[in-house]
Amino acid sequence: MATGPVFAAVVREIKDRQRPDKFSLLFESAPDAVIVIGTDGLIALANRQTERLFGFRREALIGQPVEILLPHRYRHAHALLRDLYSLNPKTRAMDSGLNLFGMRADGSEFPVDISLAPVETAEGRLVAATIRDVTDRKILEGARDQFIHHAAHELRTPLATLAALGETLALRMGEMSSEDIADALAALRRQGLRASTLVGNLLDLSQLEGGHADVKLVPVNLGKTMSRVLEGAPAPRDKTVTCDLEHFAVVADQVQLERLLTNLLTNAYRYGGKRVRVTAASTDGHVITDVSDNGDGLPDDLLETVFDPFVRGKMAGAVGGSGIGLA
Repeated sequence: MATGPVFAAVVREIKDRQRPDKFSLLFESAPDAVIVIGTDGLIALANRQTERLFGFRREALIGQPVEILLPHRYRHAHALLRDLYSLNPKTRAMDSGLNLFGMRADGSEFPVDISLAPVETAEGRLVAATIRDVTDRKILEGARDQFIHHAAHELRTPLATLAALGETLALRMGEMSSEDIADALAALRRQGLRASTLVGNLLDLSQLEGGHADVKLVPVNLGKTMSRVLEGAPAPRDKTVTCDLEHFAVVADQVQLERLLTNLLTNAYRYGGKRVRVTAASTDGHVITDVSDNGDGLPDDLLETVFDPFVRGKMAGAVGGSGIGLA
């Protein structure tokens, strides 16, 4: 975490102790926890945000070793690092390549970013530290890493197949029959479409989650829209679909609405029972559309995550798909 203007201003104000009122106002209004530590490693000052973040009253912190704010397993090592820092003090982010944690008064831990700055005063050197709770950022980073992992896993199979088929055609086309060549080209096309669809879905999902999707809201006839969806995604031979949508007029993005209904419908085909039903009802100025079937339903362990990217049930292994549709 780079030192920001508020942090730099706090440092300046610590140096100028002739303006205590202005310093106090700035110190207390800082958005991050700010503590000032003496050369003895004891906390000399702590602002209001420190109390909120760590759950300690500042009276209980003043005069305590700064390690009181760290998990027990880090305290000894931190005392050594503090001594090393005193030999070469400079403004910097503290071990930015490491995962740092703070500990609240109740013993709970949370990830933090810490920035340090030495301050020379008439009373000697002090160190000002800003501490920021980065729990939300770590959660997003974890979700991003998992997303990339799953995306790479899903793309690996079609890309490997494309490479293998391409190599086979390049090396053995002269030995292959026209039927074998046609089969290989058809397989190339299928795998290419699979990879292209997956990449397209990933980009669309990224735009939707980032709020950058191009949404065009227009009046839409829900019944006619469902008819087009059924033309493009008819029921398999062993399934039946009944629709009771009347002719609701709604305001929606036509393309996204058709995609949504297609995903729900094909999901019912793949995993649901033999009878699929699509109904709609108007309530409070909205139309609620329901796609249901007479299958077993979702297992309890999927209820919390079924709309997350790449989540698929244990029984979905034999069914095509990437787990992006519901997301």
